[in-house]
Amino acid sequence: MLVWNLDGSLARRISNIGERVYALAVSPDGTTLAVACGQPGRQGEVRLVSLVGETRDTVTSVPVRLDDVVLDLSFRPDGGMLAVACADKAVRLVDLASGEVVQTFQSHAEQVTAVRYSGDGGRLISGSRDGSAKVFDAANGQLLVSYQGHAGPVRGVALLADGSQAFSTGDDKKLHRWNVADAKKLADIALGGGGFRLAPSADAIWLPSADGQLRRITLSDNAAHGFPTADTWLLCTSLSPDGTLAATGSHDGTIHVTNTADGSPKTSWAANP
Repeated sequence: MLVWNLDGSLARRISNIGERVYALAVSPDGTTLAVACGQPGRQGEVRLVSLVGETRDTVTSVPVRLDDVVLDLSFRPDGGMLAVACADKAVRLVDLASGEVVQTFQSHAEQVTAVRYSGDGGRLISGSRDGSAKVFDAANGQLLVSYQGHAGPVRGVALLADGSQAFSTGDDKKLHRWNVADAKKLADIALGGGGFRLAPSADAIWLPSADGQLRRITLSDNAAHGFPTADTWLLCTSLSPDGTLAATGSHDGTIHVTNTADGSPKTSWAANP
């Protein structure tokens, strides 16, 4: 696996990952990279890679070994727990101190395609190919609400920091905003293509889409600001720690870096090994 600087230069090459990488998450303190990876017969592994110290760029543990593909990962904000979304229809919480699966949420009817903690760590949201998005109490696993407003698979989910409102997107080409208390839809924002992995910031939701645009949806008014980024599907995006840059991955293997202030392109490069 290759790790890039945001200027397009190669930062490092990490071995012992496997043929395919299905999902990535960086711990809140920046010291650990969780990688959902594998090869035929071993698709359900999650490996933890050290990003600092003497063990830098090496796999330090493999706390998750499942029988099916892991499709998304999310660290709890304190870094102590990892939420694992799996194609076997379940979400698992892994205690990273012990490496044990401490909770399993089995509420979806099909593959769980997206998962994310709220900013305070108290709630967890998941999305599925069954067209639903669900919010759980992260402490006890209780299902708090199920949102059924999508007309197709859900590909990206997010929560406000306090867990009071949720966002979900997918194949119906809309971003849905809804209350966690009662699953009441507050807004839906039309997109030019299917939506994928969401990246929340303090005042907006960043959304990559199959129409090649990266969109910034402002929380104050639900206004969508589209930034043409690629001529192919945009599948995922992540913000820099200071929020000034958005790195977006596209279907053709290109990474695009965008200035978040005005949507202007900063750089792009082919990330194929």
